[in-house]
Amino acid sequence: MESVTQQLRKVILLIVTLATCSCNKTVTVDVVVILTRSDYIYGDTRILPALEIARETISHRVERGEYANFTISWVYYSTGCSHQERLSVGLAAKRYFFNNTMAFFGPTCSNNLLSVADFASFYNITVLSGSASSHDLDDKNRFPTLTQTVYKPTAMVNFVNELFKEFNWDSCALIRGGSDVFTLAGEAFEEIMQEAERTVFILELNDTDNNFEYTLQQTREDYRSKYPVILWLGLTPSHRIMIHPLLIAV
Repeated sequence: MESVTQQLRKVILLIVTLATCSCNKTVTVDVVVILTRSDYIYGDTRILPALEIARETISHRVERGEYANFTISWVYYSTGCSHQERLSVGLAAKRYFFNNTMAFFGPTCSNNLLSVADFASFYNITVLSGSASSHDLDDKNRFPTLTQTVYKPTAMVNFVNELFKEFNWDSCALIRGGSDVFTLAGEAFEEIMQEAERTVFILELNDTDNNFEYTLQQTREDYRSKYPVILWLGLTPSHRIMIHPLLIAV
């Protein structure tokens, strides 16, 4: 499965390719990038590398003559995530009216993207987001120019819910934790389990070794022999748990 950054890079290159193929005259592509500061799970430190790789790739293609009659300009803005809707759409509008912007990348938070995507829809501007995942953004009638490369937490949650139906499970132990997107999906999973009147035993996992050992010990002693154990974590902690003797021992 491709990462969000790989998907972002491919879509950026596609937009540039379409722009340069659309006419014979010189094309100037102005791009506005609105990212969230690095304290957010999909902050600028995670998204910006994909954009920089795309910029380098575009520059090399221009040098080789693959993109003819073409120039590109980028401007980066960094905002917070909470209560920044007016700031995000204000930055987008200012750049568009003064520079005839062709594409917006971001914002990365759903609440900010909603306002920018509404603005972009009215003026028929391309919008790409690699992290915002609100259900409201799925409305293509409202947001016809928006493309999202982020995975949908609901798809993962619904898949696990179907497993419960298939095997007639009515309860599980859920190990969750960390400051990444799996925390958000875990919360959605809990809600669906509660709606289906299933029992979910929550075990919180943080980065300390003592907590790690305690959580696995608790899982083995209290849950593993009785319930399915769901690991709602990123790749590294999930792998660490799966190979740990406290969990795999009978």
